[in-house]
Amino acid sequence: MGKGNEPFLLLRKGAHSPAVELSPDQPFVLLWAGGAWMRACESEDAVEWLTRAWRGAEHEPWRHVIAANLAFAHYLAGRYDAALAWALQGAAAGPESLQLWAITAATLGQLGRIDEARPYIGFIKADRPDLTVERFGRNIRWREQSAIDHYLDGLLKAGLP
Repeated sequence: MGKGNEPFLLLRKGAHSPAVELSPDQPFVLLWAGGAWMRACESEDAVEWLTRAWRGAEHEPWRHVIAANLAFAHYLAGRYDAALAWALQGAAAGPESLQLWAITAATLGQLGRIDEARPYIGFIKADRPDLTVERFGRNIRWREQSAIDHYLDGLLKAGLP
């Protein structure tokens, strides 16, 4: 298991259920639940919840966060074309975001499209000049270490030192 697993144990016990029961169509609640499933490395559950959040958040200023989480969920499932589509949709929906730059770069790295990944690595390095894959990895809190390693591998392939 990856680092910081307590939230995943709560998720399995249904800790998100009361909020969802109270507000089943509230996009932020759906984002929270979907993001929790994504960090638990349960891609299919994450996609289900996050897609519902996306549909209900048409005018929300944080809609790009939903798209980023959808991109990560698809990436972890190995659906790189879908991950890239959501990452680009997220970039179009909101402000510049290190998360969106990174998932776009990692996805392009996995697809072997290194030339297309370079600008995203450039954005990351311009924003955080001292950031490396090793330092990036210290801040990821996902249930499965193998998922973290897979994501970091994409960033390495894309050119993040």
